[in-house]
Amino acid sequence: MTDVLILFSVLLLAAGTIPAPPPEVLPSTPPEFSSTEIGCADELVAFSPCLPYISEPPNNISDSPPVQCCDNLAAAFGDDTAICLCYLFHNPEILGFPINSVKLLSLTSVCPVTEKQGQGQANFSLESLCSGETMLPPFRSVTANRRGSGSSPRRPTPPSPRSPMPPSTAPRPPGKLLIFFSSI
Repeated sequence: MTDVLILFSVLLLAAGTIPAPPPEVLPSTPPEFSSTEIGCADELVAFSPCLPYISEPPNNISDSPPVQCCDNLAAAFGDDTAICLCYLFHNPEILGFPINSVKLLSLTSVCPVTEKQGQGQANFSLESLCSGETMLPPFRSVTANRRGSGSSPRRPTPPSPRSPMPPSTAPRPPGKLLIFFSSI
């Protein structure tokens, strides 16, 4: 019986000291997007002043888009992040309530935009931007300055070469296993 207990304790000790295999590290090559690398979640948050106009009932509390909505729309076309608004067109319930796609697409004709902001009227159309099979940038959120806060325009944040592992998946150093025996 003692031999079995000793063998069992040696096996437990050996099993406790075998290091876990290192976690698989995925390549962190960002997709080729211009300034939309800031993430579309932040762009949709900046677009929130438009929600009273583009929402379906009962959330459609405005018959015209607010000035800040038009300013943010023009800025989105100016810094090449307007493609993020296509998330609202392709998935009208992404925010948890329905969006009126007709009103969303009408924003580019309802909001006054100068040629400098919209880079010419031909390029300033959500309908042409969101139609077809345009690849959307990642829907991720990063810390960035938000429009309308009185700060300067947002700039893309370069991706970090390695992302930190969550604490639950980080390998742990081998520990010592102490087993106490008592003879009866």
